[in-house]
Amino acid sequence: MIVCKFGGSSLADAGQFRKVYQIVKSDPGRRFVVPSAPGKRNEADEKVTDLFYACFEACEEGRSVDHLLDRIFRRYDDIIADLGLNLRLDSEFEGIRRLFGMRLGRDYFVSRGEYLNGIILANYLGYEFIDAADVIFFRQDGAFDPDKTDVYLTEKLSRARNAVIPGFYGSAPGGTVKTFPRGGSDITGALVARAARADVYENWTDVDGYFSADPRRFPAARSIPVMTFHHLRELRYAGAAVLHEDAIRPVREKGIPIHIKNTNRPDRSGTRVVPHLTEKLSGALGVGGRKGYAAVTVEKDELRRSPSFFRTFSSLLERSGVQAELLPCGVDSVTAVFPRHALTASPAALGETWREALEAESARAEESVALVSVVAGDLTGAPVLRARALQALADAGVSVIFAEQSADGVHLILGVREEACADAVAALHKALFED
Repeated sequence: MIVCKFGGSSLADAGQFRKVYQIVKSDPGRRFVVPSAPGKRNEADEKVTDLFYACFEACEEGRSVDHLLDRIFRRYDDIIADLGLNLRLDSEFEGIRRLFGMRLGRDYFVSRGEYLNGIILANYLGYEFIDAADVIFFRQDGAFDPDKTDVYLTEKLSRARNAVIPGFYGSAPGGTVKTFPRGGSDITGALVARAARADVYENWTDVDGYFSADPRRFPAARSIPVMTFHHLRELRYAGAAVLHEDAIRPVREKGIPIHIKNTNRPDRSGTRVVPHLTEKLSGALGVGGRKGYAAVTVEKDELRRSPSFFRTFSSLLERSGVQAELLPCGVDSVTAVFPRHALTASPAALGETWREALEAESARAEESVALVSVVAGDLTGAPVLRARALQALADAGVSVIFAEQSADGVHLILGVREEACADAVAALHKALFED
């Protein structure tokens, strides 16, 4: 039994709907389908969800939303007409237009893209439509409620042969619509797969799975046919954003494999993500880079030999108000790497505070840091791979501020200055995948 989620590019127009129909109907095991809102039809186009966000902003500013709503509703009417469906959404459109005048709240309006698309797709497939607001729940504080969701969703799916459940949203106490973060339809798909006790969770998008790097920037990027959930999380951290991070846990906990495939090329094998592999993966899997970090370093002779060091440093981290991303340490120094946007004080000011508290000799701050990653099957057993990575950066003239390898040997993280991030990723990819 298969649960499949289709992204916005897979449902952007009637032609894409036809591809989805062929995919779903080609296997009777594809019983439950989770759609996103219509995405871009071309580079100059806009996503329906972005148009709904624009509507909400216009409403908040007291401007008319009629012209934007007309554009949105015309998208859906065009899909219905092109598919030749005996379906009208006039009452839904009128209800949305009326509620905009009441300023009901952002989450309700931006969720309507998935809601309307779900109605159309259910009609086209001949499947039951299940409103996500009836089966996906959030708590009063806005946090997702996994236990209540699993109970209601499991019961509802057990009584449905085939169904379409819109992605991205659910409901809070009192019936208020609440959304996941952007890309949250992936999460809905994983929750449906978990509740349905699916054999596979298929995530259909516009790329052929995961690659060693973004294939749009690196034509020589290699596909990754199979990996574990752990490798997937590490690649996500490295910047590969094919699948929303919060979509991993619901299926991982139940041991449900994920299969990422391309709606436009369904014959391609894609990438399978599985709980375990019988043999360890060898070699590098992917490289990536993420900007937006700052690093604070304090230095003192035999710093870590101080009996109060760890207690004092933990207190300093807690008082910073933001969790450190990495903590590279040396005998005489310690570095903390933070997301720059989360810091309430400048990195230099933070460093001076730490220098005084630790009675250190010096402190320095790097305010524009990028984290460049190499994710591999097993770095501990491949010292040559690490050497090639570091040599590639040296040859490209990229200075490494710090290096940190995960204890399991899967992830090597290299701190570089932001302006060198693109060159560093390119040099690593060339050395590890193209030479």
